[in-house]
Amino acid sequence: MPRAQDFLVPDGHYSRETFQQKLVEVAPKLFPHSKKRKWIKVHGIRTYEDGWKEKLEPYLERKLGDVWQISVPLPNLRRIGQKTTVDFYVTSYTPRLLLFYSASTSWEYERTLRKVVNVTPGFGQMWIRPKTFEDMVAHFVDVFDPVVEEFRARRYGDETLPARIRPRMNRQVHWTASDSFETLKELKELYGVRPYSTTMRLRKGIIQMTDDGMMVITRINSEMFEAVDEALSFVEEEETRMTSDSQQVRFQIERTKAQQGTIAVPMLASGQILLGEAELGKDSVERIRDNYSSRFEFVNSHEREGSFSWVATAKDKDKDSLFGISADARAMFLVPRVHVTFESFLDFYKAVLNEVDPTATFQLMGNGSKR
Repeated sequence: MPRAQDFLVPDGHYSRETFQQKLVEVAPKLFPHSKKRKWIKVHGIRTYEDGWKEKLEPYLERKLGDVWQISVPLPNLRRIGQKTTVDFYVTSYTPRLLLFYSASTSWEYERTLRKVVNVTPGFGQMWIRPKTFEDMVAHFVDVFDPVVEEFRARRYGDETLPARIRPRMNRQVHWTASDSFETLKELKELYGVRPYSTTMRLRKGIIQMTDDGMMVITRINSEMFEAVDEALSFVEEEETRMTSDSQQVRFQIERTKAQQGTIAVPMLASGQILLGEAELGKDSVERIRDNYSSRFEFVNSHEREGSFSWVATAKDKDKDSLFGISADARAMFLVPRVHVTFESFLDFYKAVLNEVDPTATFQLMGNGSKR
């Protein structure tokens, strides 16, 4: 007996653009009748330029040109008649950024695709820097003139963004009103908060965008997919640079011919996080260790006061990779060691953005230098 599916796109040979057109064409009968909310979610996942199909091979169902349908099992569900898999359609937006289209609930996504991404080296959840996400929302408002109906915003106590009222307080704001964009600007001035999720009403539907690379559209039409493409195009340049730089952070042995035979030459390219408005100190190091302990374990960790320095080895518990950290108050150097994979560096960088300085930048240094 064929299994029930979240939504089934007809066979065909699609590019990303023609796949979205097909979703619009078949929208009225795309979902089973039991699906009350006929929403499409688009998840951004970072990866290497080559090899992502091999990583997804256990889940591949159908090839539809540049699009693949995959089916990921839900864990520990075996009862007859109960849904046991979640369907996604995956295609490349850029060579290093995949888009996964689904009709899944948050619960289903967390237990399927998110779990696959978390444990698979070479896959990383897309996320958008705080300032970039804020700028993207402003750009989106300029282009589409939507009604911002809802936003979520936050501020960390060491945030350097100016605030007129109690700037040392951690804050979380959830606001729902038809004047949300004006309110967001007012709250930024008063409390120094930045958005991390927004919900906007356009003429043809509603779109939700989050800083972890998810977009949700509530009506399937060409205008809403244009909105998705506009948001992606705004972050594409920065996303490409960050992913490309982090993928070049590596340690490898190259063998070179010489007069005495073949010699092994160590090649090292490290990563660098430069702080913009804040300085690293003991308190911010403790926040990184405490708030990201489920992802990273920091061993041989030593801090020195005065002219501050921090030296540690970080273990990515999800990806089983190791990298060294050597930091002073203004910069952090990430040195690859064991089972290096680019998403470990970027997710540590995300921790620095959240806990130390939202204006920090990540860059490659020592590109291929011999050590």
